[in-house]
Amino acid sequence: MVLKDTTSLTSGMDLSRHARTLRQGPAQARGPRSWWGHTAASLDLQEVPLRRFPMLVVLILGRTGLMLAIVFRSVLVPIKAVIMNTSR
Repeated sequence: MVLKDTTSLTSGMDLSRHARTLRQGPAQARGPRSWWGHTAASLDLQEVPLRRFPMLVVLILGRTGLMLAIVFRSVLVPIKAVIMNTSR
């Protein structure tokens, strides 16, 4: 999608989001479509990490707890550390 006039990136991203929601409707029956360009790439670069963020936080906290359990040979210390890091 290439915008004809000069607009801000946020309005272009809103337009890309709207076009993608329209694509998921009856137009999906006509075949797949892809959106590319600077605005669509910026939108993907923003949305994909945000979708995966909760899993990333769980993995980091789990690995931290595991490493602390190995180092201190205790279960209470890593549990306390993980709880204290998440309760801000």
